[in-house]
Amino acid sequence: MNKSLDYGNAAPRLLENGYEAIPIIPGTKRPAIEKWTETNFLETSVVGNYASKFPKYGVGVKTGELVVVDLDIPDYELVDDFENLCLSTLGHAPIRFGNTPKRSLFYKLESGQLVKQMTTAYRDGGKKYQVEILGAGQQSVVFGVHPDTQAPYYWVDESLLDVPLNELAVVTPDQISALRDVFEARLSAKFGNGQLQVDQLNPKLAMSIQVPPANCDWVTDALNYLDPQDYETWVAVGYALKSAGRADALSVFQDWSKNRPDGSIPANYVSPEDVAGQFAKFKPDRTSINAIFVRASDQGWTGASELFAGVVSHTSVARHVLRLLCVDKPKPIFDEGRLWVYGDTHWQPFSGGEQRRLVQDLDGVRVGKKRLAANKSFIDGVLNELHSMCENTGFFCTPSSGVNLLNGFLNISNTGQKKLLAHNPSHARRHTIDATWDEKQTYVIDGLLKKLLDGCFGTSNEAEKIKCLIFQIIGVACASMATTIAEPKAFVFYGPTAANGKSQILDLIRYLLPEASISCVPPGDFGKEQFIANLIGKAANLSDELSSSRAIASDKMKQVVTGDMLNGKIVYQPPVPFRPQAINIFATNSLPSFQGGVDSGVERRLSVIPFDTTIPKTERVVGIGRTVATQQTNQVIALAVIQLCEVIKRGYFEIPETVEETTTQWFHDADLVLGWLEDGGLERHIIKGPILCKLLYVYFKEDISDLADGAFMPGHRRFVETLRANLKNDPDFELVRLSDGNAVRRRSLV
Repeated sequence: MNKSLDYGNAAPRLLENGYEAIPIIPGTKRPAIEKWTETNFLETSVVGNYASKFPKYGVGVKTGELVVVDLDIPDYELVDDFENLCLSTLGHAPIRFGNTPKRSLFYKLESGQLVKQMTTAYRDGGKKYQVEILGAGQQSVVFGVHPDTQAPYYWVDESLLDVPLNELAVVTPDQISALRDVFEARLSAKFGNGQLQVDQLNPKLAMSIQVPPANCDWVTDALNYLDPQDYETWVAVGYALKSAGRADALSVFQDWSKNRPDGSIPANYVSPEDVAGQFAKFKPDRTSINAIFVRASDQGWTGASELFAGVVSHTSVARHVLRLLCVDKPKPIFDEGRLWVYGDTHWQPFSGGEQRRLVQDLDGVRVGKKRLAANKSFIDGVLNELHSMCENTGFFCTPSSGVNLLNGFLNISNTGQKKLLAHNPSHARRHTIDATWDEKQTYVIDGLLKKLLDGCFGTSNEAEKIKCLIFQIIGVACASMATTIAEPKAFVFYGPTAANGKSQILDLIRYLLPEASISCVPPGDFGKEQFIANLIGKAANLSDELSSSRAIASDKMKQVVTGDMLNGKIVYQPPVPFRPQAINIFATNSLPSFQGGVDSGVERRLSVIPFDTTIPKTERVVGIGRTVATQQTNQVIALAVIQLCEVIKRGYFEIPETVEETTTQWFHDADLVLGWLEDGGLERHIIKGPILCKLLYVYFKEDISDLADGAFMPGHRRFVETLRANLKNDPDFELVRLSDGNAVRRRSLV
């Protein structure tokens, strides 16, 4: 499917396929010309003229001979059933989506003329439910941007560019009328007062909406057609069952293994214990439960038709895949551009390859007289429907407050109260820390942990406060709460000398957290969608590169630290909106200067932790950070939880005075205007009367010309802004507005 088509490149191709293409005003559903119903868009010259006049407009097609069934149903389950009704009674059709889950199906009228037909418009909770069948004098948008979603219309499998009008499934006016009546009955029964049932109108249509009973086990039914005496089949079934994640997989395998289809015992069967032993050794790879259905259909099993509710479509297969994923598991979640399935303790990404394999394994299964062909376009269509069925936008934006541990979820209230809960999908956690919580156990800083922290920061009172800050950072990272506290911050580990320990503290954090929860994106890459997507679902972003001052001062840096909604680009997917949750920590040996001064937004969001001590060679322990993380895990996590509770209660990190001073000094050193002011620039030049800012700016440039690279020279506007901000409460000078411009004067001379 192509999401970038417009009238200029699509209309000529639609004309070749027999469709009348109309230019549509971008972002609307309205034709760009008034008398479009009277215009013959089957004339090449007409289409060519409008293609040159409206090349970037959307694309609509006239209906009449073309019939469009518009399912304006904002409910996934109901619209899926309605789609299945169309496919089972009218035949296969190209399907176009706009405001998902709503969709339209395209057919060709056999003969005569069809006027527009529609059901009653029902309302439920502010949503409208209606089916419209477009005929003569109507049009339907096929390419462009939907006015409500502001996203492109899209097709699954094939579009009208792939299927000429004469190759569409043919329908009659009587079929359309009967189908409209069925839709009306279904909607009336669900939302209105009507008592008419579907099967009273059309028995054939009623059969098409039957679904298998919820307790029907298609796996055991299919296994009745497979012979466990064939070793290759026996192993394949074992692999498929083990990959399915069923709690009863072993018992099903044992029951099947001891009986052939004719009721006899397989010659190679030994005992249930032998089967269990072999089953334990199975390590399934690249297979799924669907492999059983394909093998069984080759042996005469006909249950596949009922498995897909009588219709093989993207929707019916997606619903089947969803049932497989829900075996003994919560319903998957599609959020932030990925499908997530719940493991024993947390949500895990379900890779695209694993998803495709579930559909690929159905390739060749017999459905009626045909075999399902799981080609690329079909798989794409199924997965698109699967994602729509599982969509839960924003699910991970508001996780429960606390830390997910091996023995449960440690919930922390706004007042800092702790309670260990059983793991639950509703906690919306995507990582589990490899530690356990014991409220009766108390921990102190000792062993290698003490050696690491004392070596980095010393043992003074101020050093102890910095150590507390380190545990605050670890606690916030473990809870993935960096962007949800009131005053989020990023931290810079700054150590100009070698062997100062900052890399070991980074390693401590890196190896405490699960590998999948760590990213490494420097600020210089925050502006690139494909790199920033690496922050999706991460708890900490750790980088040994601070990047340039331009990157640090960028709006993107502020958005990442604050947790604003961003767009990330996952390969082969459209941009994905997500909200970062990771705490950002950067290590550097030098702090860059800022071009044009320091923005106040940067000052609020960055804190520099100094690593001023060079650890003597005799006291260094190779890999101490990683060793502490692996050997003293529970101890570090417990100490971090204590500090996390304090952060949650306050809403912000408690920043030690040394950290504040180091950060402030960096900003002052990096800002030439602040340095000039602190060096007595105003005192030197303002002796008596006021001096205009434009003249002061000349003096400023002359004073610092020997100290600064011209490339970092702040402009006049930035110079005045810094003066205004710093002179608000200055006892000696003030910024005033005179007739010929802004000026600075001594307050004592006023």
